[in-house]
Amino acid sequence: MYALVVFLLLGVSLSLADVNLRPYNVTAQNLFDNNDLDKDKEFSLAELKFSFQGYDSDFDGVVSREEYTTYTTHQNPALFILTHALYDIYDSDKDGVLTEYDYDQLYKLWDANENNVVSEPEFVHWWTVTLESLDHLHHPDATFPPSRVHK
Repeated sequence: MYALVVFLLLGVSLSLADVNLRPYNVTAQNLFDNNDLDKDKEFSLAELKFSFQGYDSDFDGVVSREEYTTYTTHQNPALFILTHALYDIYDSDKDGVLTEYDYDQLYKLWDANENNVVSEPEFVHWWTVTLESLDHLHHPDATFPPSRVHK
């Protein structure tokens, strides 16, 4: 699958010692570049839903926390620390599974200007801010709250 599947999202094969997502705007841009499948500089709802297909190991149409964590950590065990925090963000109705409803809500969250299109800048901004807010999970030496500097 694509990078969004690995991280969702974090792509790129990293060793345990190499999980450094900084600078976050670069990681976010790489996520976008790897997941804009049709290269139209927009991230469609179809592209988002496609990315979650790899997680659904029992093909029941929903992604459990266990499926999400298992798939992500199989790709890269070092990402375990982020899986629960990201899953909590994705599970918008807090029912313990990811469904079409959650994907629709996540897409709306990313669509800052509410035009039903997630542009490259919207995607990159959301991921930059989100990764920065989760910095304390994968950089134990980081100060909290993290600085809010964006380039």
